[in-house]
Amino acid sequence: MSQAENIRNRRASRRVAPKGSTKIGCFRGPMGLGANLAVSAVEVSETGACVVVTAPFTIGEEMEVSLEGVVHRRPIRKMAKVVWCVSAGPDRWRVGVQFHGSLRYSDLSDLARL
Repeated sequence: MSQAENIRNRRASRRVAPKGSTKIGCFRGPMGLGANLAVSAVEVSETGACVVVTAPFTIGEEMEVSLEGVVHRRPIRKMAKVVWCVSAGPDRWRVGVQFHGSLRYSDLSDLARL
């Protein structure tokens, strides 16, 4: 890995594409109340995710992320902090979030294409 690539990619763990069957939800605030702002998951890892949402978030804002695969009886709910947010077109934003506590590897393998 070159020094330039190392500077650009400072993630704690490798992000991978979610499976087509993976459902995601994003809710403002720590209680997970209100409308689901998620459109789709772009990437997911043990420590965070990249999500397309319908409203902008501020850096440092808290949210609840809900992840569900076909093998899960109930969604996996994780509190997360917004690390970055950029426009992705009209009424769409890409948000990078860091989970408070890691996903189990077995859950990640159910949700993502490893």
